[in-house]
Amino acid sequence: MKWIIACVFFFVLKGQISAQSTLYDVLPEQLAGRWKGTITQDTFAHYLSEQFDVELQIRKNRNTLRGISKIRIDQSYAVFRFNGSVRGLEVNIREYKLLDSDIPDSYMWCLKKMILQFGFHKETYSLKGDWTGKGFGGNPCKPGRVELIKQTIRA
Repeated sequence: MKWIIACVFFFVLKGQISAQSTLYDVLPEQLAGRWKGTITQDTFAHYLSEQFDVELQIRKNRNTLRGISKIRIDQSYAVFRFNGSVRGLEVNIREYKLLDSDIPDSYMWCLKKMILQFGFHKETYSLKGDWTGKGFGGNPCKPGRVELIKQTIRA
């Protein structure tokens, strides 16, 4: 009897571990595609923040990510190339090249490093987390938050 209980416990535990592994294996598949949302940047008054529209077009290759990010505020915009990685539910994205931009002289774009957490709620995938960055002169940028969503595909 003890042997049967031990075997049942083992197979239940094995099933839970397999289910977790499947989620981690599927995650890069769920990341591919177009993500839209907002990115904020702390201002000098830390209780305020500026908000920008942001879009990521993510391509995946195993646990490696590549893509294009677009950021816009009013009529100003910038387009960056990025690479990234996936570890569990954590998604790391690092912009490394400015491809195109249109900004007033008073603006400075930041190359951002984003550390995001993958989530799922009501047929919507989400990526949420913090970003840090540096301007093109190497000066640090004020950090902020990123919130992105992607609709799931419905059959």
